[in-house]
Amino acid sequence: MVATTRRLALCAIGSGLAFLAGCADASDEPAGDDGSSDGSDDGGPADTASIPLGDLPPFATAFPAAVETPFFGAVDLASMANAFEGPADGEESEGVEPTDPLLRNPLVGLLTGFSFLLGLGFTAAASVQDANDETEDGGWLVVTDETAVLVGAYDLAGISDDASAAGFDAVRDDADGVVFADENGGYAVGASADLFAISFANEALPALDPVAAVERHVEAATGETALKHERDEAFERLLRTTAADGIVVGLYGDGDRLEETPVPSGDDLAIDASAFAGAVGVSQHLEMETGGNGALARATVHYDHEEAVDEPRLEASLGTQAQSTSLTRDGTTVRIDAEYDGETVDEFDELE
Repeated sequence: MVATTRRLALCAIGSGLAFLAGCADASDEPAGDDGSSDGSDDGGPADTASIPLGDLPPFATAFPAAVETPFFGAVDLASMANAFEGPADGEESEGVEPTDPLLRNPLVGLLTGFSFLLGLGFTAAASVQDANDETEDGGWLVVTDETAVLVGAYDLAGISDDASAAGFDAVRDDADGVVFADENGGYAVGASADLFAISFANEALPALDPVAAVERHVEAATGETALKHERDEAFERLLRTTAADGIVVGLYGDGDRLEETPVPSGDDLAIDASAFAGAVGVSQHLEMETGGNGALARATVHYDHEEAVDEPRLEASLGTQAQSTSLTRDGTTVRIDAEYDGETVDEFDELE
């Protein structure tokens, strides 16, 4: 994964909160919310209610069945376009680093995606991707431990011609998918009609083969192999309780329970997974209200049986900087919703 400095991390986390303030309608609620309160703010028991399963998100094609997915981040590119403007020239300010996992984790996911885009921007593959991107609605950026995937629409013939002209080594080049490698640069790219994937060699993952990593995405996207949600019912459920806009971050145990240890998502960055120990998967979503008036955050946590559900841990760990929180339980699934007022959010929007 592309290295990310601590200074850039803090700047980006603050900028992420700032840009989101203008990207959502104040009347919008997180996916599946009807605007009503699901629980109490006094630490009482969670309400028992239905947590509906929605459609698969547009980025579901970014997960091959053959790949374990301990961490993923997803952000719609229409929102990311204005994400990292940073403070105006000459302005210096001090901010407070968010510690509440409901705020911090999605922003760490956002930054991880941004670091991959920075890495792409310094390669010859950037012009190949940009020249052949036919996505009309902005598309999605999805990052995992191994790859970054731009989900949208692509001109495969154009990618083939441009990659060949740029001197890439062709690994696969047919009407359904392409894979090209830059051995000197230590990375590989692959594409189908619906996605463009890139993978960099990573000292922290010595077993990672960038060519094989992007090949898995191309094979799954073209139907030669299965997508993860087609083979894994629990992962499909996780995706169907995931928001389909804004910033999303997910953790998944691939059959095992999550542990308390931080989940690396970039150099010097980690997802805080302590609240989710014992769960089998979690998805988080963050959106800001219009005009910087506050933020809405949600985590949907999945367990493998009812005895494993740990409501006290969730209540003690999540929403620690929120104005109000509520919990809803539906069998082995728990949803936590939190609201943050404008004053709280303002503390984070000018970090350097």
